[in-house]
Amino acid sequence: MTTRQDIRDLIPPSQPRKIANVLHYLASGNSLNSIEAETLLDEHSLPSTISTLKNKYGFEIIRIDDPEHERFMRYSLDSSPETTKQAFNLLNEWGYRDPQFQLFDGGAAT
Repeated sequence: MTTRQDIRDLIPPSQPRKIANVLHYLASGNSLNSIEAETLLDEHSLPSTISTLKNKYGFEIIRIDDPEHERFMRYSLDSSPETTKQAFNLLNEWGYRDPQFQLFDGGAAT
């Protein structure tokens, strides 16, 4: 079973897509508002990215009014095992690597 720790341990590609950064952050068990997305992830349009994760990729996004910033929503990702596995698989497709698998450049293991 894939866990949030497995997602936290993924190694990002050298230039991850912004949507991948957001998914990785949320799937690791964090929540996020637009202010945090801007400062932590350089994400300038979080509501649009959330909409894409929901409508194009089928993720269940939890939205609540941010208690600290009344004009903002706070987003998190459903924590079901199915959602966690879906996020892990998509992040792998987007170039995130599982550190449990050694990647060799055609050479033999030493």
